[in-house]
Amino acid sequence: MKKLLRCVATTLIITLLLSTVVFAYAENEIQPRYLHIKGLTAGVKINTILGIATCESKIIVLGTNTVKIVCKLQYYDGTTWKTLKEWSKTGTTSASITGSYAISSGYMYRTFATGYVYNDQNVLIENATIADTEYY
Repeated sequence: MKKLLRCVATTLIITLLLSTVVFAYAENEIQPRYLHIKGLTAGVKINTILGIATCESKIIVLGTNTVKIVCKLQYYDGTTWKTLKEWSKTGTTSASITGSYAISSGYMYRTFATGYVYNDQNVLIENATIADTEYY
């Protein structure tokens, strides 16, 4: 009985020690990825009845910087992603795009968005990309 109790106690202590180490490690790894970009989103929705893909993307930045969002509707041909349609928009602090385009079935489609942030001198200071994929 003493051996069983000692084994359970040892297992419990080791489990608690390991979970504390993992928690401390994960806590130290969380850091902001961007300095100016607060949010960047992209989405593709396919209307399977009409064969139309709708792309949406948005960028929001911290401060009053000029922003630009470029949204591409792309399809995968088995080797590379090819662009079917491209939209872009600029703004101050945020910009968003919604665009639609007729597509064919049998392909993987994606919205590929790139957000750009410019300073007062119109110099690029940060950019990021995001994608969302859907099969039709």
